[in-house]
Amino acid sequence: CEDFEGKMADQAMKFDVEAALDANGYSREGYLFAGWALEADGDVVFADMEVVKNLTSDVDGEVTLYAVWTPITYTIEFNNNGGTGKIEPMAMTYDVTKNLPETGFQRDGYFCVGWSTKADSNLPEFSFGQPVKNLSSKDGDTVTLYPVWIQGAYVTVKTEGDGIAYAEANYLKSGLDTYVIMVPSVGNRIASVTHNGVEVDRSKFTVDGDGNFRYDILNVQGNNEI
Repeated sequence: CEDFEGKMADQAMKFDVEAALDANGYSREGYLFAGWALEADGDVVFADMEVVKNLTSDVDGEVTLYAVWTPITYTIEFNNNGGTGKIEPMAMTYDVTKNLPETGFQRDGYFCVGWSTKADSNLPEFSFGQPVKNLSSKDGDTVTLYPVWIQGAYVTVKTEGDGIAYAEANYLKSGLDTYVIMVPSVGNRIASVTHNGVEVDRSKFTVDGDGNFRYDILNVQGNNEI
């Protein structure tokens, strides 16, 4: 094991004389010291500071003891952060990867865009379903993740003619696409567009290279009328 810290001096022993092993002086992030083994990948044979004798009968012999490490365990809990719903905690083991859940929370008027360790964050640290490990190196710790809520933009497009087209998009401050692309049905014309229940000024639209109407939910001023 190369990821440990600490140093221990050799311990002198006498045959037929009991002595306590020196206290462990090593540490390893994310692991607990379990005891000493006689082989590099062996099981625990001696506990920390165990009283031993006659580990070898060789004159001036040497015995090497190997630290045995047990990974810590911790828990990831999910706080709905103002929403509704419940997600069961995840039991985690250090150096073992598990996928975060898809959000099971809901909040009226908001979209959930990821997970954060901060309740007031506007940007997610982890995406839904993301593989994670080692969110804590403290045994028995609890890590709380919060959904990042972004106020939603509900855009309803009504057309004259064959019916109603509906589009929905996220209002994201993280630079992700914030456009709603609207392609009216053949022979139809966009009659109205509402943004969170408020009718949108048609000057807010642009026309893309394919001739489709585009509405920016950040309300960037457009220069094309419908």
